[in-house]
Parts: sequence; C-alpha cells; structure tokens
Amino acid sequence: MVLVGLFPLTVNDYHSNYLWFGLVLFTTLCIDKVIKKTNRYAFPLIIGLLTLYFVSNNHVFTPPDWSENMPLTRNLSNAIVADAKSNDYDATTNIAVAALTDADARAGRYRYFLIASGLEPVGIDQYPNADVLYIISNYNEADSKRNPAWELQTFINLSWQEIYREGEARVFRAEKK
Repeated sequence: MVLVGLFPLTVNDYHSNYLWFGLVLFTTLCIDKVIKKTNRYAFPLIIGLLTLYFVSNNHVFTPPDWSENMPLTRNLSNAIVADAKSNDYDATTNIAVAALTDADARAGRYRYFLIASGLEPVGIDQYPNADVLYIISNYNEADSKRNPAWELQTFINLSWQEIYREGEARVFRAEKK
C-alpha cells in the first residue's frame, strides 16, 4: 500500500488487483479485532450509522444534474442533427457546438452524440473557423450573448435563432452568411 501511495502512476487495474484484495483483507482483520474487543452490538450500530452518512452525502435521492442527464443531452444533440440535415449543409460547411450549461463550453457530451449521428463538428479549438454555431443554453438569447465564453466571440454580433427548446434548455443557431 505504501508503494501505491508513492507511485500512483504505476498502479492499474490489471497488475494491482492483489493490492486491493490486500486492503480488503487488512480492513476485515481490523474489523474482526475491533469486534472481539468491543461490545458485539456496538459494531453493527456504527456500520449502520456510517452507511447512512455515506448515503446522505452521495446525494442518492437528489435529481440528476446536467452532467448526469443523458436523455436530455441526446435530445438536444438530435435537435442539432435534425436542424443541420434540414438546412442541407454541404461538406465545406464547418459546424461547431458550444454548451453554456457546462463549466467547459466545448460541449464534449453533445459532440459524442453528434458524431454518432454522422455530423462532424470542427475541433474544440477551431470555433473562429466555424460557419455555423449551435449554442446550448438555459437562458434567452440576450443573456446567452453576455456569456464571456471565447467560443461565442465570433458569433456574438450575428442573429441567433432558437431551433429547439426542452424545459429550460434551449438550442440556438448562429450562422455566418
């Protein structure tokens, strides 16, 4: 276990399974010693309280946030794909996606669904070269344009068109003509 702490990059799931088994074995032996030295009824109470503590801190009963809501992500991505196909962009049209709902506006989760549907957005550092930008936001156009994300900078002065809305989430299209 000391080697794992000193050299974390050398540990992987294939070669270090024995270390995790050793940790479980060591923990089991420690628990066995604690049970033998204390009241047998105190230990299950402690385990029960710890379980309740971990369940409450892991937010088991809270609704999913944006990063966990894949059906919404898929629906918003499908709306982008449908709009791009209905506009019949040719192969030279560069399309980009920005998600103002995330800390990183480069829309990684949305890109996965777009690529899976056959739509190839430009690279995450190619936003100024894009001809069409799809913006995913929880706000209206005016509030979304005030976002300081650099992905939006070449599209701020263009008109945006809302193409899809689901709940609070909106998808806008900004196009250079």
